[in-house]
Amino acid sequence: LKGLTVGSQIGITGVFVLRKADVGAKIKEYDDIGLAFEDLAAGRTDAVICDDPVAKYYANKRADFAGKFNVAYLHKDPEYYGFCLRKGDTELLERLNKAIASMQADGTEAKLKIKWMGAAD
Repeated sequence: LKGLTVGSQIGITGVFVLRKADVGAKIKEYDDIGLAFEDLAAGRTDAVICDDPVAKYYANKRADFAGKFNVAYLHKDPEYYGFCLRKGDTELLERLNKAIASMQADGTEAKLKIKWMGAAD
């Protein structure tokens, strides 16, 4: 990425990782990740860094971009779902964790990823 312009949404972890790696890329941040993909399609940037489900959606499913992009790299370290709850709301926390575990175990999570992102992994 040395000497290339990489688009991203403001404040996401990918930007922090890219800055820390100090590979010599110019980072252009956007209020919305869709704007970064619009600039990629228009040739104003060379790449976009974002969460892999988002990258897969734009590369595989988004009608105006599908087939124009490739997901070139997937980081091996997982990022996890995040939900904010009121402190002490253990009932809701348990329900969320149970639902997520169930969706992972029965294949629902993978099916949703294929439906909405075009790929499960």
